[in-house]
Amino acid sequence: MTEIITRKWKDGKVVSETRKQFDWEPNAADLDAVTVVCKCRNEFEMPRDALFGLPNMYCGQCGTAGKMRVKQ
Repeated sequence: MTEIITRKWKDGKVVSETRKQFDWEPNAADLDAVTVVCKCRNEFEMPRDALFGLPNMYCGQCGTAGKMRVKQ
């Protein structure tokens, strides 16, 4: 079960909120993960569709940005 919350804001305050619940099951595309590696050899897995942030992503181990690549 998944819940989607939609909020409308005005002047920094919530003026309305709606909640919808969906019976959702992941499919193969949702579970498609790749291994990402930093130049400091830190490796982790992330969803393929989240790779748009890769060029500016910071490494959690060495703290530098822009040194990540998808492991082949």
